[in-house]
Amino acid sequence: MGAVFKYVPNKYKEENLRESFSSLIGETEKLLRALQGSLSCLPRVEKDGTSECTFAKALFAQKEEAQRAVAQKHASLQEYVPIIEEEVARTHRTLSELKATKDSLHREEPKRQLSDAEIQAKREYDRVIEQRTKLQDILKRMESVLNRSAARKFPGGEPRRSRPGEIALSGATEPVSAGNEMDSLRSLGALSRSQGLGMPETRS
Repeated sequence: MGAVFKYVPNKYKEENLRESFSSLIGETEKLLRALQGSLSCLPRVEKDGTSECTFAKALFAQKEEAQRAVAQKHASLQEYVPIIEEEVARTHRTLSELKATKDSLHREEPKRQLSDAEIQAKREYDRVIEQRTKLQDILKRMESVLNRSAARKFPGGEPRRSRPGEIALSGATEPVSAGNEMDSLRSLGALSRSQGLGMPETRS
């Protein structure tokens, strides 16, 4: 009876993390910067919900949306942690096996060939270790910013938009459409900072 081989799926390969990891981290950095920027624009708000900033609710609504986006990305990145760890273990096993086999040989040509394979395996191992380090780092930074964001709540509950695609601005004559929303909020944030209404951002 022949040997029975069990198929072990390589989730790292299935997720194409070798090629897509950099863009994944880049997308996450963009979301993180958006949340940090929203936090830096938040004005002072009293316990009764009043503020010198007439568009405080809009800025807090923007912050809440950025916070949700980062929280969702954090949850999805957490799923890659065991996949990366599995790939670290796999590449380490490959590297160790190649080294052990090479050391057991006596002929120079087979040893040379295995030395080349060992160098390549070491590169793969180092690359995955670097990915693990970057993943751990960005997850920690996300958690730090999420904790700061969660501490900045609008009194009386989360501010909501009046209708999908619009933000109601206190004192505004017309709603802000979805197409101009981000530009409007950036302008409002800049105005908030220029008036000294925003809290200075503290970086972790």
